Amino acid sequence: MTSFRVFSVILGIVFVLATTTSPALSQSSSRIAAIVNGEIITISDIDTRVNLFILTSGIKNPGDKAKLRHLVLQNLIFERIQHQAAESKGIRISDKSVDEATEKVAKSNNSTVAQMGKYFASQGISLQAFKEMIRTQLAWVEYVRMHHGYSIQVSEAEIDAVLADIQSRSGQSQFSYIEVFLPIDSPQSENSARQDADKIAQQLRSGANAEMVAQQFSQSVSAKNGGKVTLISESSLDPALASALKKATTDSIVGPIRIPGGFVVAKLLQHHFAGQVDPRETEVRLIQVGFAINDQMSQEQAEQIKSQIDELQQIRGEAAFKKHAEGLGVTPTSTTVKLGQLPPEFMAIVKKTAPGQCLPPVRTEEGILVMMPLSFKKAEFKMPTRDEIMQMLQEKKLGKQAQRDRMHLYAAAFIDIKDKSLQSPPALANKKTAKTADAAA
Repeated sequence: MTSFRVFSVILGIVFVLATTTSPALSQSSSRIAAIVNGEIITISDIDTRVNLFILTSGIKNPGDKAKLRHLVLQNLIFERIQHQAAESKGIRISDKSVDEATEKVAKSNNSTVAQMGKYFASQGISLQAFKEMIRTQLAWVEYVRMHHGYSIQVSEAEIDAVLADIQSRSGQSQFSYIEVFLPIDSPQSENSARQDADKIAQQLRSGANAEMVAQQFSQSVSAKNGGKVTLISESSLDPALASALKKATTDSIVGPIRIPGGFVVAKLLQHHFAGQVDPRETEVRLIQVGFAINDQMSQEQAEQIKSQIDELQQIRGEAAFKKHAEGLGVTPTSTTVKLGQLPPEFMAIVKKTAPGQCLPPVRTEEGILVMMPLSFKKAEFKMPTRDEIMQMLQEKKLGKQAQRDRMHLYAAAFIDIKDKSLQSPPALANKKTAKTADAAA
C-alpha cells in the first residue's frame, strides 16, 4: 500500500458539487440584462457569476437561483463602474499580478490554483472568470490609490497613538472577522441594499464560505483579502457592529448591521482581549497516515483496511505510531499547523485530544486519514510592529476614500436594466440619479 499526500486534503478547500450551465451560450443566456454606461451585462454573465458563487461558496442547497440574481447583478454593475473608472485612467493590471492574487486566495483556503482550476473546469466554469473578478478588484484599489495616494499618509504620531491605545486597553475586547459590506448609494437604495444584505447573511448561515462570499460581493477594500479584518479594537468599530460582535460566538454570523454608508454582515473569527494571546495561534505538531480506498475495492479489502485503522487507533506515542504504520505498509508524515488553520469542527476535536493519542479517523476524497497530535506550542503575545500599524491605518483611510469614490461614480452612472425580472425599484431600474453620493452617506 502506497502513501499519498493526505494532510492537504483535510485542510484543502472544500468545493460542493453544483449544477452549472452549459458552456455553450443559448439564445436566452446571451440576452442583454443591463447596460452600464454603454457596456453590456448579459444573462450569461449573471448565470456564470451565480454558478461561480455556488461552486466556491460551499452552499449545499442553493435553493432558487433567482434569489441570487439581483445580488449578482448589483455586484456586476459595481464591477463595471469600477472597471470603467480604472480604464479611464489608463490603469492596467498585469496577468502576473492577477496570478499572484489568485494564488493568495487559493493558499488562504489551503488549496492551489491548479486544484481550483481543475475543479472549476470539471463543473463547466473557467477559472478565468474568477481571475477577471480579481483583476477588477486590483484595478479599483489602484484607482483609489492613484486618486488619493498622496493624501493617504500615516504620521508617526498616529502610529504612536495606536501603540499607546493598545497598551492602555489591555484586557479590552479585540476582534478578527470576515466582513461583507454592501453600500447604500442613494437614499432610495437603502431598502434594496438591506434585502441584499439579508440574502448574504442567509447564505453565510447556511454554510457558505465567508471568504469567497466577501471576495465576490463585498464592496470594502478588504474584499481583495477575502474580507478579513484582523485584531481591531472595540473602540475603532461602529458601536452597533462592536455590540453585535461582543455578543457573538466564534464562527457565528452577525448582521446585517446598518453602519455609515451601508450594511455589513460579519463572521466572527476571534474575540479576545488586548494583551492576551490568541489561542488560535497555538501550533500543533501532527503525525499522520492515509489509507487509500475506492469503490472498486472488494468487501474483504475494505474490512482489512478497517481492521488496520482500528489497530492504529489503539497506538499511543509517536515512536509506536511510526513503527506500527510502517508495519502496515503506509508511510507516516509529520506537519505543524496553527489551530486556527483547521476547520472549526476538527479544531475542537484536536484541542480535546491529549498528545500521543489518535484522533478519530477522517474520511477524505482520497481515502481515510489517521492523525495523532504530538505537541502543542502556545503563541507568545507580540505587540504589532510600526509597519503593521501603518498598513492597517492606510487600509482604513483607503477604504473610506474608496467608498466615497464608488458612491460618486455610481450616482453619475447611467444604468439601464433591460430584463424586467431583474429590476429592483426604485434604486436599480433605469437609474439616472442626480442625487449626490454625499447624500447617500
